[in-house]
Amino acid sequence: MKKQIGELFDVKQKFVDLNVIECGWEQCAPVKFVEAVKKDFYTIHFVENGKGVIEFRGKKIPLRANDLFVTFPGELISYYPDPREPWGYYWMCFEGLQADELVGWTGMTRQRPCLRKSPQVNLKSYFASAIEAFEEKGQIVPECVGFLYVILGKLSDENAASGLSLQQRYVKEALTYIHFNFQFDISVTDIAKNLRVSPNYLSSLFQSQMGISTKEAITRARMEAALKNLQ
Repeated sequence: MKKQIGELFDVKQKFVDLNVIECGWEQCAPVKFVEAVKKDFYTIHFVENGKGVIEFRGKKIPLRANDLFVTFPGELISYYPDPREPWGYYWMCFEGLQADELVGWTGMTRQRPCLRKSPQVNLKSYFASAIEAFEEKGQIVPECVGFLYVILGKLSDENAASGLSLQQRYVKEALTYIHFNFQFDISVTDIAKNLRVSPNYLSSLFQSQMGISTKEAITRARMEAALKNLQ
């Protein structure tokens, strides 16, 4: 059943399913550095021009025009522009009951919070339109939320077109999690919690997609790393 506009608002006049907190555009100075600070909402960035770097979980990933990255709630991510070609980017902060699910469908994860979009998908106009609506009214309006839905929807469609089924994407994300965390005392429950699925469902996916259990996948990752260290 489709929801009526009034049903999407809570008593604070915010969208419950998906709510834009703020949005904007910035052409960064070469020396700008955004410190890693844990927040309780998402922020999606679309790099319009230039270059920059994001740092998280001990990794550095260079980004350029047409790339996107998301800062996840509770995650520490620092980012800064290239000193010779500083980036300019659009950004939108958001939250809501559907936020986790919608971001998950884009293919961006806590282990890989960035992606390069297809040149055929024009996201710039949607970010710009959301900011225009915000500046015209002086506050976040339904149009801003609508454009965010479109942005996340376009990214989800592109991710789905990559050829991977939902089950395959879950396994792929689980393997990514194992790759970056096998050195810690992780469990099947930890991985399932990160993917927001049940441990039993995750185990069944590994059996059907890879023919091994999730525990065996963790053990294999540790053994392969040990063998590399011996070489």
